[in-house]
Amino acid sequence: MSNGTFYLLDQWGEDFKPYQQAMVYPMRNEKTLGITSIALGALVTLLSIVFSAFSLEDYNIGAWFARQVITFIFSTSLIFVSSIIYGLVTYRDLSEDTWNSRFFN
Repeated sequence: MSNGTFYLLDQWGEDFKPYQQAMVYPMRNEKTLGITSIALGALVTLLSIVFSAFSLEDYNIGAWFARQVITFIFSTSLIFVSSIIYGLVTYRDLSEDTWNSRFFN
């Protein structure tokens, strides 16, 4: 067929581009989903630290640190739970057997 798509099953497997592989990486299994959620939660917290540095309000260090910890926990859990809900709604399977299947890859 045209545009690099294949008609036969034995020719599939190498049709993902690198950005497509990066997009589906979190859904490989629970471990990669957790690592990605923690990394994105840390990024959100880092962005909130950068934007809060420009505020003129004075915070004591304990309240500032507690706010950053709560932001990290909340954003990480929100990303993780929304990813799980998305996976359940779209019927994604988060098992190693699916990703390592000789019929899938």
